Amino acid sequence: MEDHKTRFWFVQSTKELKPVYGDYRALYDYSVNARYKMLEFNVESLNDSYDSFYLPIKKRILKLIEKK
Repeated sequence: MEDHKTRFWFVQSTKELKPVYGDYRALYDYSVNARYKMLEFNVESLNDSYDSFYLPIKKRILKLIEKK
């Protein structure tokens, strides 16, 4: 997919991915804050975001792959 707007729409409107849209959006916001706003994150914050946002997305996608 070519841009973030399209990806957001796809994740939010796809039945199988919709449950992790909030996590996807949170990771996107973290990346924007790090890259463009130059906010610093401590290790604890990064670990929390990994556990809270990344892992649920990974688990969901792995389940979808296993179903095929």
